Amino acid sequence: MNVVERRRQTGTEAARSHAPRAEGPLGDLAGEWVSVPGGGWNIVAVPHWEGAWNYRLVVSQVRERLTIDLPGAPVTNRGIRFDGGPGGDDQIVISSTYAQEVEPVATAESPGGARAVRHGSRLHSETGRLMWMPGAAAEAAMIRLGNIPNGASFLAPGRVRSHAGPPEILPVPVLPEGIGTEPVSDEDGTMLAPYRRFATTPFLGRFDPLAPVEALRTAAAWQPVAQTTRLTFDTEFDGGGILSSPFLKRQANPVSVRCDYWLEELEPDGSGRPPALQLQYAQVVMLEFFPRTDGQPGLIRWPHVSVNTLRRDHA
Repeated sequence: MNVVERRRQTGTEAARSHAPRAEGPLGDLAGEWVSVPGGGWNIVAVPHWEGAWNYRLVVSQVRERLTIDLPGAPVTNRGIRFDGGPGGDDQIVISSTYAQEVEPVATAESPGGARAVRHGSRLHSETGRLMWMPGAAAEAAMIRLGNIPNGASFLAPGRVRSHAGPPEILPVPVLPEGIGTEPVSDEDGTMLAPYRRFATTPFLGRFDPLAPVEALRTAAAWQPVAQTTRLTFDTEFDGGGILSSPFLKRQANPVSVRCDYWLEELEPDGSGRPPALQLQYAQVVMLEFFPRTDGQPGLIRWPHVSVNTLRRDHA
């Protein structure tokens, strides 16, 4: 049995039961995931030497392939108890490696316009590990370790929650923090002018970069969801953090990463096959560049937003 077949078998067995397993959600996540048509979108502001405000807003429709390996053998972190009780305080860690590749399908810049997409170009690449700690509290049950070839690595502790029914997908920050109360619909001379273009004209006629999670809600509504497991990773949780290269720190420093994943078991389709799984996520990476204009110290924080809906690739 090859690795892909084993991943599929893992997913099939996981869909048959909600009983707790030693590997937690890692067994359900194992496999090759690909974005559904029109499911992936990306919004990021980047420094740019031209224009009145020295930045551009780049909006892209994307294709993604996310490969999550089967969980490996457990490892043990040795520890002692500090409360005076007997025995040790060891930690068991089960982890899966992952690789994420994101390529642009269509891109537009503001100021500017549509930008040609080179065949085979990459918008984002990432490798890392998803770690599960059996027996830990739900608030400290997982860790995501990520490495990005642009020059950054991060550790994001994770929380796990499961419930019956569809996901509750809340809005994410889209506009920069630190420019005051300037409205996005104001005149073209304001700092939010690059965002204004998309306030009334959706990208490709259907995606609103000012409300990106609507793409997730629309996809989730296509088929009823029976069970949802939410995984929330955040570098601002206790113990999290980011290391980045000198260039990134100087130009567009990533100061936080937060990602909500919703692993959804869909309602049976009547075919007799095990219920299908769907993976959705909304990720916000805060980038700092340019001094704040609201009278507060520090730099403006610019949200880099990614959303996608993925299904297992059974090709």
